[in-house]
Amino acid sequence: MKTEIFLDSSFFFPFIGVEVENCEKSDVLNLITNENFQIFRSELTTFELSAKGVKLVNEGEIEITDLIDGLNSLQFMNSVKVIPIFYSEIQILSSKFRKDHTDFIDCIILASAINYSQKLISFDRTLKRKFLKKWQNEIQTKKNFEMILWDDFKRSL
Repeated sequence: MKTEIFLDSSFFFPFIGVEVENCEKSDVLNLITNENFQIFRSELTTFELSAKGVKLVNEGEIEITDLIDGLNSLQFMNSVKVIPIFYSEIQILSSKFRKDHTDFIDCIILASAINYSQKLISFDRTLKRKFLKKWQNEIQTKKNFEMILWDDFKRSL
């Protein structure tokens, strides 16, 4: 049985030509193609990449073709399941997280991961701290769910 892994949006920035510290595009491709894992992402990831990408295009940091090619490649990645954000279980849980966390996108991604996977892999130390201190005991849907920072996950491979 495959381990279900939800990837935070940051993992997909290398596809539009944006560097992410300690995470190469090849790292993500290796993870996505690893037969031991089923990979998930939020449909919100497309918005995040587009918003950040357009900003970087306007600043001359990346080319518009890199942004478009990257967005297109993500849309046609059949090995990554995309989870819509409108599902009621995601909205309900993310609204609980929003009481303690100002970044609603993080709240939706965490709620999506909890409802549709076994693990959320992220770079966000603040979100992980809040998950462990405030939310982990409140989450009854999946007792085996865990949030793992990328560096820790990489070491476990």
